Amino acid sequence: MEDNFSKATRAIDIINRELESSRQKLRDLQPIKHGSVQLELHNCGKDCKGCPHPRWKVWKWSKRSVNKPVWVSHLIKHPAKRLKKTGDFEAVYGDSLNVIRYATSLIKIRKELLEEHRKLGSVLRPLK
Repeated sequence: MEDNFSKATRAIDIINRELESSRQKLRDLQPIKHGSVQLELHNCGKDCKGCPHPRWKVWKWSKRSVNKPVWVSHLIKHPAKRLKKTGDFEAVYGDSLNVIRYATSLIKIRKELLEEHRKLGSVLRPLK
């Protein structure tokens, strides 16, 4: 069981590195404009075994500020649906969509591995 626990830990680490790479690729691909979809790898700051927590965000130009407009991001659930296809985004749409699909598949695998990791950890804890 310890071997499966170690394998799951290594696999999660590899996926985390791939997600960081995908986050950076997506950031580099898209223009810094209203509607840019980004992957955030949020660290909750606790002693959390699931950090970083992947979250999808879309950037918006907000006029909420009295003095001047500011950039704000909003959490989204379906990044591929929110990806812009026109204007400055048209040239990078295909590449951005591929990165989003890849990252989404990694997030799904990561979620399953974290669940398995949690179960194995619960079993191993009483044995020590």
